[in-house]
Amino acid sequence: MDEGGADNDIGGGMAAIAWSSGEDIALLNALKAFPKDVVMRWDKVAATVPGKSKAACVKRVSDLKKGLRSSKAGGAANLTDRNCSMVGCWLLLIY
Repeated sequence: MDEGGADNDIGGGMAAIAWSSGEDIALLNALKAFPKDVVMRWDKVAATVPGKSKAACVKRVSDLKKGLRSSKAGGAANLTDRNCSMVGCWLLLIY
């Protein structure tokens, strides 16, 4: 979400919406607050990340995990933004 707009993450054809460092931190905090065994985890995670839908949160975590796997395999260039690498490291610790 940018500048207060809604994150309408519907369908696979939409362009990726950038995440701010604040949104990434909110996502990480939500993942820590709601472990894997929490009922309706992703709904709760999305509710704590302002402007991001459940689908957007799931996709962000998935993208970060893919980037980490790629970087481990020697493709560090796949972690294209600085937040992605920072958040990816935290994601390894909490997810």
